[in-house]
Amino acid sequence: MAVTVSAQPFGHTGEPERKVRMEMGVGLDAAITGIREVSNPAISLSPRIGFGGHFDMAVCIGRNFAIEAEVGYQKGSLMAKLGNSEHKVKTTTMDLPLLFSLRMLGSRLRLNLGPMFTLMSKAQYMADNTTMEFGNLHPTVSLAGGVAVCLGGHFQVEARYIHELKETLNQYQGEEFTTRGHRITVGFAVIF
Repeated sequence: MAVTVSAQPFGHTGEPERKVRMEMGVGLDAAITGIREVSNPAISLSPRIGFGGHFDMAVCIGRNFAIEAEVGYQKGSLMAKLGNSEHKVKTTTMDLPLLFSLRMLGSRLRLNLGPMFTLMSKAQYMADNTTMEFGNLHPTVSLAGGVAVCLGGHFQVEARYIHELKETLNQYQGEEFTTRGHRITVGFAVIF
């Protein structure tokens, strides 16, 4: 009779933990777009809270590092005002963040940082029963950073700040102008 002793760490299932593994998840979030700069001072933009969902995939390398990719879809709005004219601008965004994740405290605390690619950013408003284009609200490349806390083995709460690296060209009521903004998101995900 032989007894074998292994020095490998064991996961929550009792099996040896793999050095490289996959994680997947789905989540919901709320987001607000902050407008830092508008080139035309006569135009006022007031953001409102938007909502979205995302699908996450992560390649976990050991216990402390991961590379995460996410496909996110968000709907939101903002109020645009020029003189006496005021309209609700509806926004639709599809993003692909590629985040490098540092995981601490047994993966309960996660610090994420990396580029975010906006695949689609559309904003429109209705004026005189006609759909008018507002233009892209978010640039193609931004920088995202966030902190996530895992509750139990499968639930995650995350807050993220998205810094937009470029300004966007927009138009409202015949006026062309540029905007530069940022986004703040708060959400939860189920990890499996």
